[in-house]
Amino acid sequence: MQIVCYGEFIRRVRMFHGLSQKELAMRCRLKPQYLSAIECGKKQVSASMIERIAAGLDLSPDQLLLQGQSLNIVLA
Repeated sequence: MQIVCYGEFIRRVRMFHGLSQKELAMRCRLKPQYLSAIECGKKQVSASMIERIAAGLDLSPDQLLLQGQSLNIVLA
């Protein structure tokens, strides 16, 4: 298994869902630059931001984390 940061985890799940950064950012009501900074590990991800991003993917936070596990992604 591979250990990745939250940003990489979010990027992989976003790509699994076939969304661009811009599309997911719009769904989450975020600036694409902010989502990019999260995915690059330049910004910390709070629990509320995980909830917001999960909602943008039409998932619960639990489903987001479970989907990450099914993609063999382990959070650091």
